[in-house]
Amino acid sequence: GIFAMLPPTTLGFEFQHDSDTDQCAKDVDLCTRDAEMWYKCPISCSQKFEKEGLMAEERDDPEQLFLLEVTRSDGTSLSLEENEGYLTLFAVLPLLPGMAQFYYDAIEHIAHVYKYTVVPMILPILPSDGSDDSNVDDEFIKPVPNAKSVLLKTGDTSNPVLKYLLTRKPVAGNHDLDFTTDRPTIFIVSHTGLYIERTVAPTMEMLERRIKVHEWAMTEKEL
Repeated sequence: GIFAMLPPTTLGFEFQHDSDTDQCAKDVDLCTRDAEMWYKCPISCSQKFEKEGLMAEERDDPEQLFLLEVTRSDGTSLSLEENEGYLTLFAVLPLLPGMAQFYYDAIEHIAHVYKYTVVPMILPILPSDGSDDSNVDDEFIKPVPNAKSVLLKTGDTSNPVLKYLLTRKPVAGNHDLDFTTDRPTIFIVSHTGLYIERTVAPTMEMLERRIKVHEWAMTEKEL
C-alpha cells in the first residue's frame, strides 16, 4: 500500500514515545491537568482522546476557502489567499494544560520539516468546561520565536475557517464525528482546497503520515 512507500518519520523523539508505558497508563487522567503529561506520555494521552476521523470534499467551489480571513493573536487580519498551492494544517487546540502547548510545539516542529509544503495555523479555543479565564492564552500557549505556525486569536465555532471546514460534505470515515472543544481537532486541507481531512487527537506519527499522503497526491497532480 501507499504507506509502504513512505520514508520513516522525521519528527523528534519526544513527540512520539511514552517515557514509561505502564506509568503513563496509570496517569492518563492527568492529560488535561498536568502540563507535562503530553510530553511524558504523548501516545497514551492521544489514545485517551482520539476518535476516528473523516474525509470531506468541496467539489463545487474549493477555492472559496482561500477567500476567507482570520485574525492573528496580535489582532491583525490575514487572508488565506496565500495558502493556495500549499497544504493547510488548521489545528484547533483547547486551552488545557499541556495539551495546547504540546500540539503547538509538535506542529511547529512539523512546520520546519515540511516548510515548503505546509502552512500551519493554530486556533486556540476555550475548552467546553465553561472556563472563561481571560489569561488562558498566555498560560497555555507560549509562542516560540520565529514561529512558522500562524497563531490565531482565541476563538470558537464562529471562526470563519473552522465554520467552513466543519460544514463540508463528509465522503469517507466517521460520518457521525462531532466537533467538541475538549480535545484537539486538526484539519489537513489539500493544496487545491478540494479535500478536507479531519483528525482528532492524532499522534504526531499519524499526522505526519497523513501529510505525506497529501504531499504525494500533490506531486502526482504535477506530473
